[in-house]
Amino acid sequence: MDEHQWYLYPVLAARVARLAGGPFDVAVDMGTGPGLLTAYLARDLARRVHAVDINPAMHELARSTCTRMGVVDRVEFDRCDVHRLPYPDNHADLVVSYSCFHHWADPVTGLRECFRILRPGGMMVIWDTDGSRKSAVERIARVVRDPAHLRFVTEAFDESYAPAEVSGMVAEAHLPDPFLGPFSIDEEDVMAAIDDLANGASLPDPGEAGDGTAVAWELIVRKADPAPAQS
Repeated sequence: MDEHQWYLYPVLAARVARLAGGPFDVAVDMGTGPGLLTAYLARDLARRVHAVDINPAMHELARSTCTRMGVVDRVEFDRCDVHRLPYPDNHADLVVSYSCFHHWADPVTGLRECFRILRPGGMMVIWDTDGSRKSAVERIARVVRDPAHLRFVTEAFDESYAPAEVSGMVAEAHLPDPFLGPFSIDEEDVMAAIDDLANGASLPDPGEAGDGTAVAWELIVRKADPAPAQS
């Protein structure tokens, strides 16, 4: 994944900074995978990052990535399950997850857990493939030439949820005032991450099908600060 979409992670970190601000005390990367988003969060946005994954092989990759980027001392590599997180209520300022939601066995429980560990004023941001856009694979294949990468993309479409399904899960989880909409790379986020990009002018967009239409969705939920006590 990192060899094909390495450019995406600094852009996602820049997007989170634009949406949520920062710096933060604690962030959680739910499904760290190769650890690139974790590393950028630790470098730019959070004093402490929990890199969550149930696969120890992913933690080996993530630890190597964070070591290479000089942030390993700010990251905790937590082998745990999104359905039963070990963190207390109101633990994190930020929860993010990229291309992991479709792997959750019970997305409603996972959403509730992510929201539970958010502090008041915190934000969760989740990105994943739009499972209703399976027809886009043919167009994407014209751009993606590497067979392994194309197989990864095809599997993501096959396994992912349509936004309408996600909307139902969000409602069932009783998340307050969610924003759920199409996701594609924003030029403002690219420019914010330009120093980390080898050639920002020619970036492909993993959120588009090659015809300008979005093939990924974005969920944003904020946990409100408690109402002030009545005097």
